[in-house]
Amino acid sequence: MSPDLDTCRGSLARVQTLLPCQYAQYVVEDPDDHEYRVIASLVPPGQQGYATAHRTGIIGQVFRLEQAILASDVAKHPLYDPFDA
Repeated sequence: MSPDLDTCRGSLARVQTLLPCQYAQYVVEDPDDHEYRVIASLVPPGQQGYATAHRTGIIGQVFRLEQAILASDVAKHPLYDPFDA
């Protein structure tokens, strides 16, 4: 069963009130191809988000540890996996 999208969006909105973040994602693992699918996200106006998250890097570590990672600047995090410029 997939998480309720309205609940996921509400969770991200609550996170944003607690932590001053520009980006946040609610990600689930697709049972068919095991890709991490972004089902809800916070993205600044005019910026682009992604439908699939990386298995390596910060998001992959979150899945492996089953714990959130809060990074003040993901580009400086040792697990940062740059996707594009």
